[in-house]
Amino acid sequence: MTEKKTSANTNGNEFACNYNRLSNVLMSKPKLFVKEGCPWCIDALSYFKSKSIDLEIIEVRNDPKRMKELLEISGQSKTPTLRNGDFVVADFDIQEFEDAMAQNPDESKKLGL
Repeated sequence: MTEKKTSANTNGNEFACNYNRLSNVLMSKPKLFVKEGCPWCIDALSYFKSKSIDLEIIEVRNDPKRMKELLEISGQSKTPTLRNGDFVVADFDIQEFEDAMAQNPDESKKLGL
């Protein structure tokens, strides 16, 4: 009986392709819900930029669907609100956000902090 050998290169390419597709689905960008002109939002945007955190920025005042999403994930309409997967920090200033990260070190790692 002969054993069928498979090229490692072919399997490696297939694995890499499947892994990349899965990564894109599972590792979507964290979402930051903001309102234009909100001073806490301006601070949050500056903070995340200084930390080189890549976010999906969502302006909720101009899009009722996104405001509805904010209400569904956080139970309130205040900004800034950050969502990363199932983890949500709602209506925060920078110190409150850093406190939330200190209390949730796994989430902090996921964000790259």
